[in-house]
Formats: sequence, C-alpha cells, structure tokens
Amino acid sequence: VEFLVAKDQLRPFVVDAGAMTVHAVGTDFTVRLEGDAVAVVLIEGLVALRPETASFTPMMLQPGSKAVLSKGTAGPTVRKVDIAGELAWRDGQLMFNRTPLAEALREFARYTGHRVSLQSPDLARLEISGSFRTTDLQPFLEIVSRIHPVQWQRRDDGTFSVNRR
Repeated sequence: VEFLVAKDQLRPFVVDAGAMTVHAVGTDFTVRLEGDAVAVVLIEGLVALRPETASFTPMMLQPGSKAVLSKGTAGPTVRKVDIAGELAWRDGQLMFNRTPLAEALREFARYTGHRVSLQSPDLARLEISGSFRTTDLQPFLEIVSRIHPVQWQRRDDGTFSVNRR
C-alpha cells in the first residue's frame, strides 16, 4: 500500500504494520507485508521506524531506502533501492534486477494468484532481470526457460511447475 501524507507536524500519520510502526509527516512511502516481515520503502520525506521490540532504538529512514523487519529479529535491514523498480507495480509492471527466481515467482503470485512449484531447490537461486506485466506469468516462464536450462508446464489443476531440462 502506498501512502502520500500531508505535512502536519501536530498530526503525524502512523501505520501499525505488526512488527513495526511507521510514523510519517509529509512524505510518500509504501508499506508491504511480506509473510512475517514488514517492508517500508521511502520515496520522499522522512519516516521514523519503531519496531515493536523494546531492545531496538527507533530509526529514521532516508529517501530511496527500503527497510525490512521480520518478527523475532533484532532490527530492520536497510538498503538503497531503485525507486522506479519498487513502484513499477503501480503501472502493472514487475521489475527484476538479478532477482532470485523464487522471489520473482512470489511477486507474480501476489498479482495472479498462480503458484509455481520449483521441482529442485537449486532452481530458486536462478537469477532473472527484466520488466514484466504483473498478469503475464506464462510469458515470464517462457523467457525463464529460454535463458536458463529449465522447462515449465501448466498442470490440469491450473498450477505451474518448473523443472530442470
């Protein structure tokens, strides 16, 4: 979910995202639940991150950064990100840059509802780069099979599987 917050120091905007709360004043940011993790991407302005863990000191996130906090961890991991890539979903696109195949398939599942099973654990680490429409899982799988030694098939139940060639 993306938030665009008006500047009002007296009324900060607060998002309670489970493992972390995000406090914003006049900013543009996204908050996304990813399993048991919370991911915050700051597009513009400043946000304060306050994990529910008392042992972690609140921190400020800088524009162009992504913080990910999983339940049970000491604190968030923060890294610089490509904002255009992080926001491509708004235009119906998914952008990958050396993204592990398992992660890319999870992204497609968010938009298509289709699950893809990898028949070998090492397939999860195959990397993929490019821009793809959120609804185009089959064309994505066709490209993956052209650049990696894999083949895919759609099963009778509508699920997909990827195997080594």
